[in-house]
Amino acid sequence: MINRRNSGEIVVWCAALLPVLLWFAVPVDPAGQRGAAGAIVADIGQLTGLVGMAMFAIAFVLASRIIVIENLLGGLDKVYQVHHRLGRAAFVLLVIHPLAHALRFVPHRFEKALTYLLPIHRELAMDLGVYAFWGLLVLMIPTLFVTIAYDKWKLSHKVLGAVLIVGTVHMLTVQDTPGRNVAINANPLLLSYMTALAALGILSFVYKGAVLPLLSRRNAFTVEAIERPNERVLQIELSSRQRRMDFAPGQFIFVSFDQDGLSRESHPFTICSVPKQDRLILTVKSLGDFTKELHRRLRPGARTLVEGPYGRFDYRTGSTEQIWLAAGVGIAPFLSWARHLASVESRIRRARLFYCVRRRDDAVHYDEFRRIAARLPNLDAALVCSEEKGHLKAEDLGDVRDADIFMCGPKRFTKDLKAQFLRLGVARDRIHFEDFEFR
Repeated sequence: MINRRNSGEIVVWCAALLPVLLWFAVPVDPAGQRGAAGAIVADIGQLTGLVGMAMFAIAFVLASRIIVIENLLGGLDKVYQVHHRLGRAAFVLLVIHPLAHALRFVPHRFEKALTYLLPIHRELAMDLGVYAFWGLLVLMIPTLFVTIAYDKWKLSHKVLGAVLIVGTVHMLTVQDTPGRNVAINANPLLLSYMTALAALGILSFVYKGAVLPLLSRRNAFTVEAIERPNERVLQIELSSRQRRMDFAPGQFIFVSFDQDGLSRESHPFTICSVPKQDRLILTVKSLGDFTKELHRRLRPGARTLVEGPYGRFDYRTGSTEQIWLAAGVGIAPFLSWARHLASVESRIRRARLFYCVRRRDDAVHYDEFRRIAARLPNLDAALVCSEEKGHLKAEDLGDVRDADIFMCGPKRFTKDLKAQFLRLGVARDRIHFEDFEFR
């Protein structure tokens, strides 16, 4: 069913698949001097190449973090989910593209098929296509099938921009061969569309790599104070003399820390403080290599660059009855919401927070939630410790079909609970969650 939550994704996929329609808009010689089987294989090669390039270019547009794209898809986490799906589909199609063309020479010119994927063609455009093919394989296979360090993963995605540029030059300069027209040369509308998509993808790559870092320099902050509530949780307070950041409750930012011994790669963190305050408060849990080093090494006075804010995870878009479900570091947006709820008049009649942790020592913010809930008649807070009573189940919450459900936490947590709520008859558009797994 088409609704506001998936209409943006439908637009993206239609844009990616439009080359298929444009392919048939103008007749293209289907066979030439070859038999029907060879023509079909060649058609598959051209179509997969065109659609793969369209998806590849659009994936770069989605990764640009442009606010219009975030609005279209309903949040940066949703943008990256579509980006991942497009990227995987583009990879498969762009691998099939040269393999299909190589199969044209089987079985009569088997040696030609074997050497087709090597940069030994007499035409530069063909060699560029080979370079793009091998570059895509080298960079995407580790991303899709191997867990690599975050900084190396980001570097591989930066280099993918070069693959897009080389692939674009190949697409726009490849020439017709005897008995076979190149569709993009025979169809001006298709040529214009593919050129526009490729240009948008390249411009997005340049914007993300060169322009966006310059814009983030306008948001220079300093680590004002640090608290370590336990051995795994770090609370960071950022201040700026330049400007106050405008954000909505629960939004997140990308932060890079300029301190010796720490990676300068930017990482996403939810803002836990209330809008219109002078300082930003972040809660960080030691989960990976970077956050562990951050917990151990970060000191007051470190300079930071902040990009954002991003996210559309906002309790103010829900109904008057709400369920808030948090696990682990996923408590961060709810902390911002509770603090905001305590500072404004709200139309919410009742919000019930369930703070899910493994053991009580992990619930470092629970006392604050209890204090806020004691002052607010429309907020309840409950602690769920899996070591004591097991994991929270949707059926434990009673009849919640008239409530909006907001979840944040590990992917397994949100995925399992979403499936449980759907089985209980909760409408899909009443279940909201934010996915921070951008890789």
